[in-house]
Amino acid sequence: MKKENLKITWGVLLFGLEKDWLTLIEAVKIANEYSNELTPGEDLLVELNVHEDDKNAIVNLLREKGLPEREQAIKYWQYNELIAIKQSDKPIEQKLKDIEVQWSRFDYPEDWRAFIYYLPNDESSSNEDIYQIFLDYMGNGL
Repeated sequence: MKKENLKITWGVLLFGLEKDWLTLIEAVKIANEYSNELTPGEDLLVELNVHEDDKNAIVNLLREKGLPEREQAIKYWQYNELIAIKQSDKPIEQKLKDIEVQWSRFDYPEDWRAFIYYLPNDESSSNEDIYQIFLDYMGNGL
């Protein structure tokens, strides 16, 4: 996963911590590094740094700021994972398997069904067709 491709928001930090894709250290470090963009306020920034070893406290602090952005944050994480798969040098069959793994990690997003290789699909008859559906999806953005 390439975290540097993520647009940093409170929702991205919240969702990353909830899924254990970010460590507490990473989340607090990112909050500090992006404090100008996130505009946390001095009190929140101090609280995040004071509780940097307490996941529940950090998640609760981030929920106050990140819940309104949560759905968009999920899309950012999805895009980050899918773009890494698309850009990999793996063969198409392995990329499709990697997509399926991410599909389960994100609780089976409905809009991915068309490019999950083992699901019935009237638009495809080969892995290459399924991969092209994936490429078309990525071309449209998330």
